[in-house]
Amino acid sequence: RSGEAGHGAPGMPPPAQRVTRGPKLIPGASVAGGRYRLLAAHGGSRGLVFWQALDIKLDREVALTFVDADQRAAQNAGEDGPQAILSRTLRLGRISSPGLARVLDVVRGSSGGIVVAEWTPGRSLREMAETRPSPIGAARAMASLAAATELTHRSGGALSIDHPDRVRISVAGDAVLAFPGTLADADVQSDVRGLGAMLYALMLARWPLGAPSNAITGAAAPSINVGGLRPADFTPAGVPVEPRAIRPEVPFEISAVAVRALEPHQGVRTAATLQHVLEQASVVDQKTEMLPSLRVGRAATPDGQSLADPGVRQVRSKRTLAMMAVLGTVIVLLLCLVGFWLANMLSGGGDSGPLSNQDLGFTTPATPSATYQGTNPPASGSVNGVPVSASNIVVYSPKGTPDNPSEARNVLGGSGVGWHTETYFQQFPALKPGIGLMATLPSGTKLTTVTVTSPSAGTQVEIRTSPTDLPTLDQTTVIARSALRAGTTKINIRNEQPAHYVLIWITKLANNGEQYQSAITDLTFTAAA
Repeated sequence: RSGEAGHGAPGMPPPAQRVTRGPKLIPGASVAGGRYRLLAAHGGSRGLVFWQALDIKLDREVALTFVDADQRAAQNAGEDGPQAILSRTLRLGRISSPGLARVLDVVRGSSGGIVVAEWTPGRSLREMAETRPSPIGAARAMASLAAATELTHRSGGALSIDHPDRVRISVAGDAVLAFPGTLADADVQSDVRGLGAMLYALMLARWPLGAPSNAITGAAAPSINVGGLRPADFTPAGVPVEPRAIRPEVPFEISAVAVRALEPHQGVRTAATLQHVLEQASVVDQKTEMLPSLRVGRAATPDGQSLADPGVRQVRSKRTLAMMAVLGTVIVLLLCLVGFWLANMLSGGGDSGPLSNQDLGFTTPATPSATYQGTNPPASGSVNGVPVSASNIVVYSPKGTPDNPSEARNVLGGSGVGWHTETYFQQFPALKPGIGLMATLPSGTKLTTVTVTSPSAGTQVEIRTSPTDLPTLDQTTVIARSALRAGTTKINIRNEQPAHYVLIWITKLANNGEQYQSAITDLTFTAAA
């Protein structure tokens, strides 16, 4: 009978199992044995709850991520259970990066637990997005989070960048994963998609991904606003509308990388690629295009000036003084060199000829004509070609938005105004396979030459024929290739087939330092007589 003592009388139902209740999360409540006092709620995601709290023992603010705060997954000991989430997140404490709040501790409970991280003063991503920050500032901010993500991936971990409530913008203008908590389904690809979604949301205050499901309880979240952000608009193809279509001032590189990072099986595949593109884009004007820095309890000034802490201001002041000292030294050296040069010139430089015959360095030597013959030798009978006029010309861009389509017709008629591409921070085909101009010629035209006038030396082009005015690139046929020089480049055509649509396809842009851009000021065509 002793074996039945713990089960009650025979035939009686077993007593109801006691339900463990989690702490009541309200401002002012104490958790973790009275160590932390809750200050303000900051949303949550997929069974995680985010709070700002005060560490009473050390008198500092911290960020708390409650894992299974309602203690509904006490029996779940698998990879998606609370204890596994805490263990994965604890390993993030080895990552040191401005884009990741440092994990200080993990408090384990009977079911769930708490991730304790450094508090990130500033604004939530939604609050910053509502101020409509500059695209360059958004790129610079997200580059910090991308760098932290790349470091985590190299260490074999992941971040679960899946919800805007997780991310805050620091007083230095960096995007920070402020509430760490690595779920079971986190991997490299989902983090890259999350980075694209955060960049998209920061620029447009719209969320381009659906609401995530509850990873702990398995409950699906409704498809409504996510973290206070309205859902993004989608094209008929089912992809989010490009940021450039909504905010034309968004640079092409930033717009393209945001959309391509959202593509699940193609496009941007690593955080390192996204970080590189964003850092290159933000180099354009880091000083004036940073997100406005903030102090807790203050709003950004209307002109976007920094409200950094006094310590930050002091460091910047010292840096400014150092730069001014260096600049002053350079100016003094330049003045000395100019004075030395003038003294030598006035005292005679060894040339007794008249001044009109001396080279004083104010003029440049005469250069030969800039006309350049392309790499293709002329076809037989092409010397006596006759000019043909294009009836129409448009910008052809099979991937992404066309560059400056309103300028296309400037290349016809010799106006000298011309057409130019956007400024890129990576060479083709990093984000685009290329771009070109599609010209419509009279039916039956047998081209002999295409003459391109351009200031962009080093640009590489292909001359292609097309069966339609809107083909895929694979439907076009290459009939000539050439590298452009500054000035006029004549490209000879070896093709006996008539052409109605001719594509001048740019495969490599001119290199201007760390930027890439090409321009075409005039196009002329000749055909067999």
